[in-house]
Parts: sequence; structure tokens; C-alpha cells
Amino acid sequence: MSAIQYVLRRLHPRAAWLGEASGRLVYPPHCVVCRRPTEEDEDRYLCRDCIGTIQFVNGPTCRKCGHELGPHTAAGTRCANCRNMPLRFDRAVAAAHHIGAARHMVLALKFAAQKYHAFPLSKLLAARLNDTDLPGKIQLIVPVPLHRSRLRSRGFDQSELLAQELGDRLGLPVSTKILRRVVNTPPQTRATSRAGRRANVKGAFRVRRSAGLIRGKSLLLVDDVLTTGATTSECAGVLKRAGAKRVYVATVTRRMTTPPKEGADVGRNCYKVQSPAPPDDEAGVGG
Repeated sequence: MSAIQYVLRRLHPRAAWLGEASGRLVYPPHCVVCRRPTEEDEDRYLCRDCIGTIQFVNGPTCRKCGHELGPHTAAGTRCANCRNMPLRFDRAVAAAHHIGAARHMVLALKFAAQKYHAFPLSKLLAARLNDTDLPGKIQLIVPVPLHRSRLRSRGFDQSELLAQELGDRLGLPVSTKILRRVVNTPPQTRATSRAGRRANVKGAFRVRRSAGLIRGKSLLLVDDVLTTGATTSECAGVLKRAGAKRVYVATVTRRMTTPPKEGADVGRNCYKVQSPAPPDDEAGVGG
């Protein structure tokens, strides 16, 4: 998916279709990760090898933070990873572990300005959400916002791109005018503890005057990566104080404390994917 096709799709769906059809004649589709030409029977964005590096989140997960549960943890319970954390969102889901091609695309979107990665990433996330009962409960999608200074330097908000694409796929409205980041917080990786991460984002978000749009509604908060849930929890608390009934969280990837499952299809190519290196002052922004 080229940058031109990305612009066409945002302008009009038919323009995107025409652009893609003409593009295939002069430039065969390539995998967005390894760049090799893809076959007709392969995924539109990813080749089989790169899909094989993605470990999708499956099986029982924590009913609160979405972390995969171990073999000795009862389904439907909170996991040890978040049991003692005051998470304000109602439930979190993620599409994949933060490894392999999924990690590559998240980093390429965020730090290399490769906006077309929003398409395959939103496709992964939409598929994950459609495996749950959440789409029928959600009335509005809200992205986790960047601070205006970081938005100026980056030129775009990756969570906003993901939210817009996800809204198109799920047929749900998206609002970027509800939540704003009022404090340009340091990267979460600088915090040495979970308590430090919570303190880092405390008071960093505020709901705009258009909060009446969310009163009594169930919202889906969208971000790229979830680590401890501190950032999304802070956002959820602000939204609920402004009148939201429920706040669910959806992220493309999830940093798991457990290793990949034995026999999981993460493939031998998992660590051969060369991802853009995040700047030192922005690495691991996801909370």
C-alpha cells in the first residue's frame, strides 16, 4: 500500500480502488514489512513469512487487562500482572504480542512515519475485536492523543490513524475532539516502576467541552501498544468522570510478561525483521 493509495483512500473509497487497481498494473503489491512481492493468494499487506512472525493473542486472557493467562490460571479472573493495579478501564484487548512483524509495523508507523501501516494494523485489530462481543457494545471510538508539541514534531498522531481505520472497518463513529493531552509527559520507559508510570501520566489528560457527546455512552479507547495500562487507565478515568458509562481499550500489540507459547506460529523469521529504531527519548511511549 503506497502513500498515494493511502491519501486516495482517505479522500474517497472508489478513488482508492481505482488507484490500487492501476497501481497493481505498474507496481505489483509488496509486503509492507519485508518488501518482497506478494502472491495473488496472499494477504493484501503481508506475505506468509511475515504473518508467520506474528503471535496473535488467543486462548484465555485476563478479563481486565487482556494479558494471556497461564495454564494454571482460571479463565474469567484477573491475572497476577494487574490484580493489584487500580485500572479504570473496564476491559482491554490486544491483537498480538509486541514481537515480530506486528512490532515492526507499530514502530514503522510511529517512528518512521510510514502511515500506510495503519491499514494492516487496523485489520489485525478489527479481526481481534470481531472475535469478542465488544463491537456491539461500543458507541464511539476515541484515540489516545499526543501532546500538541509531539504532534507538531511528528506531523501526525498514530493512534488517531488507527482509530479512523478501525472505525471504518467496524462501522463505528470516531471522535478526535473528546480527549486531549495537556501535559507533555516523559516517555513511560523512564519510569522504573508501575507506580512511577501511573504518576508519570497523572493529570496528563483532559476532556474537552464537547464531553456531552460521551455522557452515558460506552467508548472504545484506541492506542498502539499496551504495557502496564497506566496511560489508558488515566484516560479512562478522565472519560468516566466526564460521564462515560463504560470505557474499553483496544491496542494492536500487548507487551506480555510471559514468553511465546510453545509451538506458537511465531516462526524462525521473528527476529530477522528489521524494525525502525525509536528515538531514545520516545522509545516505549505506550503505557
